[in-house]
Amino acid sequence: MQMISGSCLIAVLIMPILGFTGLVGKISKYIGPVTIVPIMSLLTIGTVPDIESKMALHWISIVEFLTLILFVVILERYEVPIPIFSLSEKKFKFTRQKIFSQFPYLLGISIVWFICFIMTITNAEPRGGEARTDQNASITVFDQTPWVQMPMPLFFGPPKFNLALVCGFTASCFAAMIESIGDYNLCAKISKQSRPPPSNTNRAFVVEGIGCILAALWGVGTGVTTYAENIAIMSVTKVTSRITMQMAGVFLILAGVISKFAAFLSMIPEPIIGGLLAMGVCLINGVSLSNLQTVDMKLSRNLTIIGVSIIMGLTVATHFEKTPLNTGNQIVDDVFGTLLTIRMLIGGVIAFVLDNITGGATRRQRGFVSEIDEDDDVEEQATVEMNGYALPSKLNQFFLRYSWLTYLPVIPSEREIREIEEKLCNFKFIKNSESIESVKKV
Repeated sequence: MQMISGSCLIAVLIMPILGFTGLVGKISKYIGPVTIVPIMSLLTIGTVPDIESKMALHWISIVEFLTLILFVVILERYEVPIPIFSLSEKKFKFTRQKIFSQFPYLLGISIVWFICFIMTITNAEPRGGEARTDQNASITVFDQTPWVQMPMPLFFGPPKFNLALVCGFTASCFAAMIESIGDYNLCAKISKQSRPPPSNTNRAFVVEGIGCILAALWGVGTGVTTYAENIAIMSVTKVTSRITMQMAGVFLILAGVISKFAAFLSMIPEPIIGGLLAMGVCLINGVSLSNLQTVDMKLSRNLTIIGVSIIMGLTVATHFEKTPLNTGNQIVDDVFGTLLTIRMLIGGVIAFVLDNITGGATRRQRGFVSEIDEDDDVEEQATVEMNGYALPSKLNQFFLRYSWLTYLPVIPSEREIREIEEKLCNFKFIKNSESIESVKKV
C-alpha cells in the first residue's frame, strides 16, 4: 500500500501543474461536442462488462433497474400528497411534491433492499444467495467496524515509489483528465450554462489534483476525479445547486468519520449495485448524446469523425488487451500498454485531432454554441444571477485591487471581472428601480 500511495502521489502532481500553467484551459477551448460524445460514449461502453457481471449475480438487479425506470421515466411528473404540520395554522395539511423525480435512487434502493430483507428472513433466498442481507462478510465488517474512526495521513507508513507504477498512474491521469473535460461540459449543459471558461477549467484541474494528493496521503489507493453518474443524477433530479454538492461532500466526509454508517451502506447486496450502475450509465449515455443537438449532423465530416473515433477507440483498445505491447522495454510497455487499452483516451484523441485539423465546417456546425436557450431573455442571460461561473463580488473586488493576480491562469482576466461587476451593478440598479416603482404605486 505504501508503494501504491507513493506512486500515486507522484503521478497526480501532473494535474495541478497543468491547471496552474493554463494548458488545460487552452486545450479545452478546442474540445467540442464532436469530441465529447465519443469520449462519454466509450466511457459507458467500457462499463458494460461490469454491469453484466453484477446484474448476472441475481434477478433482483433487474427489479432494481425496472424500479428506477418506473420512477425516472413513468412517475417523474406525478405529484404525491405529503402531510405536513403548519405551525401558523396549527393543523396538518397536504402539500404535493414530485418525490419520484427528486429521490429516485433513494426510493429505489430502499424498496428493493427491503424486498431483499423480506426474502432473507423468510428464507425465500437460499443461504449464501447474492440477494441476502445477512452475508457473513458484510455482517463481520459491520460488527468489527468502530463507530467513529478518524482517518489519518500516512496510515500505512511513509510512501514508497515504483517507476512502473508511477507511469501507470500517469497514464490513468491522462485518461481521467480527458473524461473530466467531457464531464465539465455535460454538467454545464444540464445546468443551462455556457461552456466553462478556461480559468474555471484550470481551477477544476487544480482542485482535482489536490484531491488526488490528499487521497494518496491518506492511503486511499486511487485518485479522485469527476464522477459522470453524479451528472446523470443531476439530470434526473433537476438539482444543480452548488450548495447541494457542498452538502453532499460534507455528508461523505461524515460518513468516512462515522465508519459504522459506511459499513452499513456496504451491506447493500451486490446485485442492487448492478441495477443502480446500469441506470446511471444509461443516463450518462443519454445526456452525452444530447450534445449532438448542437452539431450539424447533415455534414458527412461530423458523422465520419464521430463514427471513426468510437469504432477505432474500441478496436485499438481491444487489440492491445488481447495482444499486450512487447517492445523489450518494461517501462515503455507499462506506460504505452496502459494508454493503448483506454478506450476513452484513444477515441478522444482521434476525435480531437480530426475535429481540429479537418476543414469543411464552421465552429457553429461543429457544435460550439452557447448551451443557454437563445429564446431566453437577453437581459436575464446577461445578469450575474444567470452566470454560474461568476465569483463572489467581494472576491472580484479583491482581484481588481491586486490586478496582478488576474494574470494567473486559474483567475478570470481583469476584463472578465470588470464585465461581471458592471452587470452586477446594472442588475442591482434595475432591481432597486423596480422596488421604488412598486412602492410609489402603493
